[in-house]
Amino acid sequence: MHSDISSGISWISRSEVINIYLKKTFANYLPVPFLSLLVEDCIVNGKDYNSGGARYNTTYIQGVGLGSITDMLTSVKYHVYDKKNYTWDEVLKH
Repeated sequence: MHSDISSGISWISRSEVINIYLKKTFANYLPVPFLSLLVEDCIVNGKDYNSGGARYNTTYIQGVGLGSITDMLTSVKYHVYDKKNYTWDEVLKH
């Protein structure tokens, strides 16, 4: 029984180290300014969501921006390919 507890603690320790590393990586290299604008604590604290600006930070993968990129790609398809309102050169120029 003691070895089960020790291995459980060891696993928790490793996962906690990995979690700390991931949090630091997100804070330093993956800011989310648009999400931070929507979280009151981030605005009050003047900190990005991934830098600890929110009172309750989540540690799961978030689909932030998925809807925006879907809308953008659908718009490009519609205007460039379907309706031919613009060429790729015109889109890329702006």
